[in-house]
Amino acid sequence: MFKRLLLTISLLLLTACNTTLNTKQTNIPLTFKASAYNSIANQYIERPTFASMFTKENGNNWINIIMETYGKNEIGLNSISIAFLQSEIPNYVLHIDKYLEWESKASKDGDIIKKKIGSAKTSAFSIDFTFFSGNSSAHYLSIGMPGTTPQYFSRTNAEKLKELLIEFKNGNLKPIDLNTKYN
Repeated sequence: MFKRLLLTISLLLLTACNTTLNTKQTNIPLTFKASAYNSIANQYIERPTFASMFTKENGNNWINIIMETYGKNEIGLNSISIAFLQSEIPNYVLHIDKYLEWESKASKDGDIIKKKIGSAKTSAFSIDFTFFSGNSSAHYLSIGMPGTTPQYFSRTNAEKLKELLIEFKNGNLKPIDLNTKYN
């Protein structure tokens, strides 16, 4: 209980510190969705997934990937948010590539495994990248902070997440300024 309370307070402080007047938030369109386990359907199902890009004058930029959950999570929210720092994208891509390699092997051989791929930095926390088999033919990339509900990505969605992160790192992610467009 104390751990969850501390996590909640830390997330709120982190959000408050990162959302200053010098930060610009822009919603960006996604071509992929994260999944969550649905106990009634007994399977992982894609959920509404959204993204926002945050740019700061000091260059500390990040993307938040937000997935709606089926109910309140460990910290009382109806969504799971993961911040991907622009400066850490090489580490994220390394872990996604390892998932893609393992997914090919596990799909070919029908293996069912759960194994941590690695961790990477995100703001004041770290996020874990885990290979997770739903069954012998469905393997997911699980991404989340330790002790919280993760987001799950199928192979196709993990590839699209990787593409988005690379575009962001290379400065090729150019969101449409809707305030100008609808002026």
